[in-house]
Amino acid sequence: MYVDFVPNEPGWLFHAVSRSLIFIGLPYCRPQFTGLENIPKEGPVILVANHQSYMDIGAVGVPLWRVGRLYDNYWIIGKKTYQNPYLNWYLKMAPMIVVNGTIDKALIALQHNKIVTLYPEGTYQWLKILSKKQGKPEPEYEFKKSAALLALHAGAPIVPVGIWGTDKVMPPFSAWPKPMTFGANFGKPLNYGQNTARRIPEKDVSDIVAEVMAEVHRLKQMGPPTKGK
Repeated sequence: MYVDFVPNEPGWLFHAVSRSLIFIGLPYCRPQFTGLENIPKEGPVILVANHQSYMDIGAVGVPLWRVGRLYDNYWIIGKKTYQNPYLNWYLKMAPMIVVNGTIDKALIALQHNKIVTLYPEGTYQWLKILSKKQGKPEPEYEFKKSAALLALHAGAPIVPVGIWGTDKVMPPFSAWPKPMTFGANFGKPLNYGQNTARRIPEKDVSDIVAEVMAEVHRLKQMGPPTKGK
């Protein structure tokens, strides 16, 4: 267990920069969201979303800000994303768990009633584009299992999130977003109880991963809300 990791309230600079980005970005991209009532107003929560663009941070961050829980959230991100020169200046001040001892740190955050956001697809969309450019076979599509392990160890609910449109607003490898609409649909919390066993059966974990990602992709396919919805 990483006992040196202590979740803290983000500083005033993160508050100021986040609000500025939100107020600038809202009229620029006009994001749309559904299911915000499914985000618990308090307590530990695991958000699991599809990943297709750096704008996915905003697709989760703006709804959390609207329900008053943005500053409770910890994003789990990879080292390459954290080191991205276009993002690093912001990520340094944001509540982040950079992949390294991920489960231990995320469990501590959940024990402090924080939200943990994961993108189990990882960098698949980026690797897919690179492989195509280099004439290589498409990479294997797989989901990371951290969210399922966290849900079982912490007994925290998983809220599936289907993000749409961000791959058009800011495709992988692009440096600036386009003024196009994007958004996310938040599903109902999924509860799997708590399992304190040191070793959790692989099938139990795999079943949860399959169910959660199926719901994530269903929510993504829903797209923007229809009129009158």
